[in-house]
Amino acid sequence: MATHIIDLRSAQNFRASHLPESINLNENNFLKYAKALFNEGDYFTFITSESLEVDFTRIQNQLKEWKMEMGESRPIESFTDTGFESLQVISAQDFLALTDDYLLLDVRTSEEITRPAPEKNLVHIPLAELNKELAQLEQGKPIYTLCGSGTRATVAASILKKAGMEAIVIDGGIAAVNEALSRKD
Repeated sequence: MATHIIDLRSAQNFRASHLPESINLNENNFLKYAKALFNEGDYFTFITSESLEVDFTRIQNQLKEWKMEMGESRPIESFTDTGFESLQVISAQDFLALTDDYLLLDVRTSEEITRPAPEKNLVHIPLAELNKELAQLEQGKPIYTLCGSGTRATVAASILKKAGMEAIVIDGGIAAVNEALSRKD
């Protein structure tokens, strides 16, 4: 049984400031991906914000069905900011200009890849499979995370960071990458 801190706030708010070792999943993404990302018996503490409305009854019912446990929920404002972390973010344009060695992790599903990611150092692992496939990622290199818009890339980066890896979100996802590529042409 593992304990997880799930930050339900927006990806943008999470990137700016979050508790160490927390994972960013908004309410809908938590319900969509939790069964695939976590294990039976896992225990969850939830971080929200005072202005965020969350249906904890729905979450608790789903966790019971999956044989997982819900702990407390607290607004981020109830913590002091001592020890908060931020998540690294890079613009698509700056990412495309990189010359250092890195991995590009595309967490989109195969079905949604209508616009391919840049192939240099590309690894494709759908978000739902990320925890099971962490060992596939080469240690010691920065890992740039990519999805459609940046939300799931933030989730992936938070999972990688919790696992001790250097993770950077490509802001705006594949849409921003394709826009930056079209400006280069």
